[in-house]
Amino acid sequence: MFTIFALLFLLTFWRITHLVPTSDLLGILIFTSPCPLMNRVFLQSFALLGAVQLINILSLVHGSLQAKKDAALKLVTTLRENGLAQARTVLDIGCGRGTFGIAIARELQEIDAAIKEEAVPGRNLRSRRVTMLDLWSRTEQVSGVADSAVARDIIFANAKREGIVDVKEVLKVEDGDARDLRGVRTRSVDVVVAGLSVSFIGEDEGTVKELVDGVEALKSGREKALKEMVRVCRDGGVIAIWDSRFKDQYVAFLESCEEVEKVWTVFGGLAFGAMTYIVLARRKGSVKTDE
Repeated sequence: MFTIFALLFLLTFWRITHLVPTSDLLGILIFTSPCPLMNRVFLQSFALLGAVQLINILSLVHGSLQAKKDAALKLVTTLRENGLAQARTVLDIGCGRGTFGIAIARELQEIDAAIKEEAVPGRNLRSRRVTMLDLWSRTEQVSGVADSAVARDIIFANAKREGIVDVKEVLKVEDGDARDLRGVRTRSVDVVVAGLSVSFIGEDEGTVKELVDGVEALKSGREKALKEMVRVCRDGGVIAIWDSRFKDQYVAFLESCEEVEKVWTVFGGLAFGAMTYIVLARRKGSVKTDE
């Protein structure tokens, strides 16, 4: 029984990660074959290792399928408590397949529906827009989306499934590098969000050993993105970053920006086997609302 248990976990792990060479597989098959000389301690240890690897794999699958949606709901709730209802423009940086941007668009849609029902006199319901940016290449997009045209179709389909009305009017999908948002005007966005994207900036461009300045080069890329997020954020607007790494760096950099009035963090839940946080920052100034 232990032999079968261990081999099943080994084959599952190898099939998914391809990290175990065939020669090692054959060797383990020999050592775990049912015979009088079988080392039971070794077999139990190996079975435990296989179980741990399977748990890690299931954690990654859960993170991809559900944890990010849970984080999006948490983010929306946090933004709702910090003036999301007044937002007209939202920028989702490193949007992937649109989980965060779509969740925000759905919330804004519900807010507008409530406003219409209440029939607030003189309220100007000018359109809201969620712009979603990413680097659409196979080297930078984990989901394998090759270009913005393909990404747009995927995101629009996901948005329709989530009940977004007038998808093409509400959502805008473009190519964009978080480190250089040249297509976005200064102080033009009410809410800037980045979901599990800032921490990966620069890591596709070479390992730490291959980079001239190593870790500092990667850190610099992240700070360029943070600086751009502050630049495009409107007075009184909010920046929200959901991530599992570099929380302290995000907080320290945002606190050092003269334009930022307040920085705080919220626990974002568990995802991909790690604790995540939402780092929030509010830009100085007052929010302009339509009355």
